[in-house]
Amino acid sequence: MIIILIISLFGDDNTLYLMDKSSSFLPIEKEIQFLSSKNGLKVIENRLGKDIWSWTYKAKFWIPLSQVFFLQYNFSKKEEDEFEEEHLFRLRWVNSKNPLSLSLLISKEKYIGIGIGFWKEIKNNHSLNILSQNNNYLEETPIKINLEGIISNGEADLFYNYYKSLDKGNMEITNILYYRLIEKFHPGILLEFSKMDTLKEKKINLFTEPFVNIKLSQKNLFYLGLPMNWKAIEKDSLFYKRRWLGMSLIWNFSKSELISFETGFQKTRRELNEKKETEQRAIFGVEIDFSKNTVLIIRQGIELDFPLPRKIREYNNHTYLILNHCF
Repeated sequence: MIIILIISLFGDDNTLYLMDKSSSFLPIEKEIQFLSSKNGLKVIENRLGKDIWSWTYKAKFWIPLSQVFFLQYNFSKKEEDEFEEEHLFRLRWVNSKNPLSLSLLISKEKYIGIGIGFWKEIKNNHSLNILSQNNNYLEETPIKINLEGIISNGEADLFYNYYKSLDKGNMEITNILYYRLIEKFHPGILLEFSKMDTLKEKKINLFTEPFVNIKLSQKNLFYLGLPMNWKAIEKDSLFYKRRWLGMSLIWNFSKSELISFETGFQKTRRELNEKKETEQRAIFGVEIDFSKNTVLIIRQGIELDFPLPRKIREYNNHTYLILNHCF
């Protein structure tokens, strides 16, 4: 009963979690485009079963107030393992005569902070922020250090966002690294890491996906990803751990600049409290590029585990809708 309670509590009845996570990312060039744009909208919706969804909504806006003052608004809302929502307002001062940048940050009901950094352009900037975080669960206001930045050029892309609490050692890391140094062989890595230690629980969660894009031609692309996830939670007298290893092999091909298609195969191996399971499925999708700045992607998973289903509707193995618009 304890194992069942833990699995239910932390969402591990979804044995396709690692596949879902890997399939929810934009193509890497589109992801970098969103991160390095002044304005953007991103919608990710995953149908995991009948009336069961996970979703992520992000929006960003750049509002000039004068020649040196700019207001940036970032909105993020998601439901995955937990529900999260943030409204971040940043008043940024940029001096056109030198790369110095100063910021005032206000995240609604979360934190307030100040930042100093290097600013060359939207595709090349870095900032060190000191944040005073409001925490409703602790009788204190911990201080956080935040390092963030992006470099995007013709040879490589790097995005990083690093949070660390000074009192508890809690931290969060998001990192994307993508190289285009070799003409047709483009490696990269996605990384998300969080560590939380509160009075109620201790939690560590790591997701990473090393990958390579192999461009056979302008209209033929192979993607090989090796997603991995490790999660551990200590709560009261219970200890929970989960390990995932996976593989995603996707072929993207196009007949026109407007529409391209993808087909591929995914496989994962999960170890949950000493119990091991494997899953595999096919992936079919369509990518519609309305313009260089707007893309709509629909992906469909197809059940491949044996014994195969007898009914057609039982082959449905999660559906994904991704919209990305930058301006």
